[in-house]
Amino acid sequence: MILPLAAAFAAALFYGISGVLKQMGARRTRSSTRLDPALLVRVMRQPPYLAGIVLDVSGSAASLYAVRRLPLFAVQSVVASGIGVTALAAWLILDNRPGRLERVALALLGAGLVMLGVSAAPGSARELPLAGRTLLVLSVVPIGLIAAVSARSHTGHRSALRLGALSGLAFGGAAVGIRSMEVPSEAWRLVANPVVWAVAAYAVLGMLLFTTALQRGSVTSASAALMVFETVVPSLVGLVVLGDHARPGFGAVAAAGFAVVLVGALTLSRTGKRPDERHDP
Repeated sequence: MILPLAAAFAAALFYGISGVLKQMGARRTRSSTRLDPALLVRVMRQPPYLAGIVLDVSGSAASLYAVRRLPLFAVQSVVASGIGVTALAAWLILDNRPGRLERVALALLGAGLVMLGVSAAPGSARELPLAGRTLLVLSVVPIGLIAAVSARSHTGHRSALRLGALSGLAFGGAAVGIRSMEVPSEAWRLVANPVVWAVAAYAVLGMLLFTTALQRGSVTSASAALMVFETVVPSLVGLVVLGDHARPGFGAVAAAGFAVVLVGALTLSRTGKRPDERHDP
């Protein structure tokens, strides 16, 4: 219980700092008025973005360890606390000092995470039924299409929020796939599993959407939108379909903690409307 929870907090730390570093790299890269897959190639030339990717890989490893042992609602909510780390890192690195409302939101995140940490019951999840696996695999396409339309429709803060939310859906889909997958003893069976490829597609799509969002709005607001949707959808799937649950007698505590974390993240998304200062090459 302690090690998986510590891994989830480590993932939140890595992801939180990564967002700021990736925005520094994204803002130094030529932007586009559409969803441009070549953007991922361009940003890889920026050292801050590459440093962010290293932290992302570390965070993914820690999150993978946690999500295989704890309910999705607990892990995803802890990972959502990365928005607090992002706000603090943006203050220290980009000189974006958090206001009073942002500090209140950070306090809410901390309180909610403590409640979730003490309420989560460890255990493995059930495998998704065939219909659920099929829906998970096929949903990559509509999320990508909606994102492509959204990227063309708006620019600026509103577009950053929408793309951040869609990236949260994509990363949430990856989390559901990881949590529900059965790991076979033979490696070739893993490679032949369509869910594995769906998880990879969700991860790449989420990275592209989030990078595009970072070029259009503040790292705090884009990250908050990502965290909210990355938390809500997988958590509901875990509770309804995968058999995730709280410790006996702690259901109300878990529900309250979940709500408090979301309120904190949503509050941060509302306060981050000023785009961060651009960093020229």
